[in-house]
Amino acid sequence: MTRKALLGTAAVLLLVAAGIAGVKVARSLEPPAAPEVEIPEAFRKRPRVVALVEFSSDPHSAQYLEGVKSEAASLGLSLEVMDAHHDRKGMADLLNNAVLQKVDGILVSHGDPELLHRGVERAVAGGIPVVAFDNDRLGAEIPKIDQNDRKIAEIALTRMLADTHGHANLVLVWVPGYAPMEKRMETYTRMMAAAPEVHEIERFGKVTANSALQTEVAMTEVLKRHPKGTIDAVWATWDEFARGASSAIRKAGRAEIKVYGIDVSNEDLEMIQDPASPWVATVGCSGAAVGRVQVRMLGYRIAGRRVPSSYSLEPVLVAREMLPGPDKPVSLETLAQFVPAFADSEDFTEPWVMALKKMSATHPKDRSRP
Repeated sequence: MTRKALLGTAAVLLLVAAGIAGVKVARSLEPPAAPEVEIPEAFRKRPRVVALVEFSSDPHSAQYLEGVKSEAASLGLSLEVMDAHHDRKGMADLLNNAVLQKVDGILVSHGDPELLHRGVERAVAGGIPVVAFDNDRLGAEIPKIDQNDRKIAEIALTRMLADTHGHANLVLVWVPGYAPMEKRMETYTRMMAAAPEVHEIERFGKVTANSALQTEVAMTEVLKRHPKGTIDAVWATWDEFARGASSAIRKAGRAEIKVYGIDVSNEDLEMIQDPASPWVATVGCSGAAVGRVQVRMLGYRIAGRRVPSSYSLEPVLVAREMLPGPDKPVSLETLAQFVPAFADSEDFTEPWVMALKKMSATHPKDRSRP
C-alpha cells in the first residue's frame, strides 16, 4: 500500500473513532431512565369492588356514581354497583351479599348505620376493606369521607344572613336520620341561636324516590298558609329540596322569597343562572369528585396502605352573581372557570396510583405489566 493510501486509511479510521466517541458522549448526556413504579401486589390482578348505594336517582348522587365508575375504571377495578333504591333494609341485605361474594373492597354511600353494622363487621372480619360516604357511625375502623357538612351549612347560612341583614322569616327544609343532614342541623342550631331576628316559621322535609316533587307539593301548602310578604327565605339542606321549593315559589309568583341550598348539579346551575328563579345560591362539592376520592381511598386500603379515619372535601359557595347569564350555560365541567375553588381533589394519588391509571389507559386487560 502506498504512503498516500495509508494516510487516507488512517484518516478514515480517525473519523470513525471520533464518530463512535461522539455517540458515546451524546448517550452519556441523555437523562437516566425513570425507575419503574412498583405496583402493589393486590393490583396485579383486577380487584373486585362493590359500590353499595342507598339511592342514585337525584342528579348529585348520579354524579357521585359516575365519579365512582370512572375512577374504578382508571384504576383497573372490576366494579359492581348495588343500588338499594331507597330501601334501607334491602341495602343491608345487599351488603351481606357482597360480603358472601368475598369481594376485594366495598364502597358504602349513605344507609342506616344500625342496619348496616352487622354486615360491616362481617366484612372487617373477612379482611374486606370498606370506605363509607356520608355515614359516620359504621365503626371506628371504617374510613369515612364527607363534604364537610358543618362548613357547608355555615357557608350557606352566612350568605342567607348577609342577604337578609339578619332579619328574616325562614322556612327550613330538612329531614333527620342522615349523617350529612344531622351535621348541617348542628350548625343551623348554633347559628340561629346567635341570630334572634331570624324566625323559623315552618319546618318540613321527606326523602323519597322523588324528593323534589314531594317538596314542591309541601312548599305549595306552606305558601298558602303564609301570604305574600310573610316569608323571606328558604334554607334547603339538600338540592332536591331546593329544587322543589324553588319550583313551588316560582309557580306561585312569590318573587320576594329567596332560596339557599346545598349540593351542586348541572340542573341546579341552570336554575341558579336563571334570573327568574328564587334559588340564588348553593354550597357544595362535585359529586363526581367525592366518588373519585372515595375509590382512591379504597384502592389504598386494598393495597394495604393507610388512610385517615375521616376525610372531608372542601365545599364552595356558588352564587348567581359568580356565574354568567343564562345565555351562557355553565356545567360542572366548566364551573371552575367562574368559581376557581370548585376543583377536583388530587389527594391519594401516590406514584403507584398514577402508574395504575396509565397502565389501565394503555393496557386495560393486562394487570401483569409493571
